[in-house]
Amino acid sequence: WEMMEYTNPTLVNGEFVWVNAPKFEAWKWTGGKQVPFYVTVANDPANMSSEGFDPVRSSDEGFAVHVSQISWENRIDQILFDEYALELVKVQVRFDIDDEQNPFWIVYLGQRGVIRDVVTLEKILIINARDIDDHVVYDVGDPEIPAWLEVVYPDYYVEDWASLWGEWREGILYHTFTKTHLSYPSDSARFIVLNGQTYWYIPMNQLSSNVLAGYILVDTRSGEAVYHNREAKSLANLYTAEEQVYAYLASGAEGFSQLRIDEGYLYPIMTDSGAVRDAYIFPLYSGFSIQKFALLDAEEYTQTPVLETSLESALTKYKSRAWGEAQANLSYDWVEWRLENGYCEEEECVVTAGSATYVITEDDLAGGAINDGANEWRELKLAVSEFERTGNATIFVTVNSSLVNDVDYEGSDLVEREQ
Repeated sequence: WEMMEYTNPTLVNGEFVWVNAPKFEAWKWTGGKQVPFYVTVANDPANMSSEGFDPVRSSDEGFAVHVSQISWENRIDQILFDEYALELVKVQVRFDIDDEQNPFWIVYLGQRGVIRDVVTLEKILIINARDIDDHVVYDVGDPEIPAWLEVVYPDYYVEDWASLWGEWREGILYHTFTKTHLSYPSDSARFIVLNGQTYWYIPMNQLSSNVLAGYILVDTRSGEAVYHNREAKSLANLYTAEEQVYAYLASGAEGFSQLRIDEGYLYPIMTDSGAVRDAYIFPLYSGFSIQKFALLDAEEYTQTPVLETSLESALTKYKSRAWGEAQANLSYDWVEWRLENGYCEEEECVVTAGSATYVITEDDLAGGAINDGANEWRELKLAVSEFERTGNATIFVTVNSSLVNDVDYEGSDLVEREQ
């Protein structure tokens, strides 16, 4: 955890890198020691390949000489106490380097408000990591803040602001009686670079339902925030998208592999047809290595995700897909499915048929042509059980907008479809 705490994203000479400040283990530390180096790693999947972790650059000299058993955290706290006690609070500390590879501790200071204990960012203290007595303080809006410092508004502060804004932006009275149009962050702030500009990306879930509300992009330098509202589209949220990818991997369609998701990003992507669609991009890890990239359409999220070994090829394949539009009038045409894979849990069944994976719940079957959700759910579980036992099971279904509305398994007579 301490390693991650002192690993931060930044831009160095226009390149997106991760900077890590190694830290002595306290129980081994007897004082009078120097941290011999710090590491910068370019944000490139090639540096997280199956070949293993390979730092791109290490500094030639360390960033701290400790003449006594006093950590940098305590030294920084002493400066803050001497100069800002009872005036400002410490919001966050980040490790960063300038374009000449000089290391700095960046301390963000705020003023704690009266209402809801809200902290407002006020000052930035830049401390030379090689000489703690060399430090400069700036007001957060000061144009003299060094140009190399990309993160004027840090991630913890931005996350807290997004949470407060999403839930309370309509006021206390509105919040008391309804949750409509209110939201909350569904993931931590992620550092992204778009056209050379750095942003914090924060996905937001609707408070009233487990559906994506939209996402916020915050300019890391100016703090300007733009909310991209997606409420009208009824898109899958991050958790649902993750579960769909995991369900597809569990189906065995990609063979046996132990891949995990640590992060996901929603991007607007222009397809080959000229339409712009929102899709989740997930790096898939095995250990510390990125093995594949998964792209999942946020609207038609029950469709098979795109999996490729490179992000470029995954984007190319996703863009070439023909995405159908949802129909205004539902049709209940029966389709025969021969199950290719499937399993059921207490609240959902995941089945693969026709090279597509579907997540089906009892609520999905509540309407439809048969309109007997409870018994259709029982027949679906019987069919999946038959498949698990024999490897062979066929069901008949109706599907609208990638959602299964009806299920009829001929191995049972709990429900009967019209021929």
